[in-house]
Amino acid sequence: MIDPALMRAGRFDRKIKVERPTGAGRAAILRVHSRSKRIADDVDFDDIANYLTGFTGAQLENIMNEAALQALRSGSKEIRRLHIDLAIERTLAGISRPPQEGEVYEEQRNRVAYHELGVAVVATVMRYRNGVHEAVDRVSLIPKGQVSGFPRIFWQ
Repeated sequence: MIDPALMRAGRFDRKIKVERPTGAGRAAILRVHSRSKRIADDVDFDDIANYLTGFTGAQLENIMNEAALQALRSGSKEIRRLHIDLAIERTLAGISRPPQEGEVYEEQRNRVAYHELGVAVVATVMRYRNGVHEAVDRVSLIPKGQVSGFPRIFWQ
């Protein structure tokens, strides 16, 4: 990721790989980035951290900052679990696009609906991870970013 000119001999000779945080590490990072924010009682950082497997510290910080913005937009004085969920959705999928119109759009929307329903059914019924059943939390058909729809799957 660094410009090759900076990697020439005598510049930066060492590369250090930083591992992504574990579940407990992600929960601790979320707590650190929420210290200066009012957090509601319904927020469980351990539960959120388990859902955000593979996220880096910077991504977790971004989610907490986006959650604060979501709370501000809704007029809330504290960050609730809903605001964090919306922040995760916005971080993963992007900003909602305005709906399109026309026959082609309706056909595409139906196709996306069938696809997302299939993903939700398969995730709920067939998959197992670490011996724990996967559950679908939300399925969205609202176009966001570059995606037409997506399922939100979490592990209980």
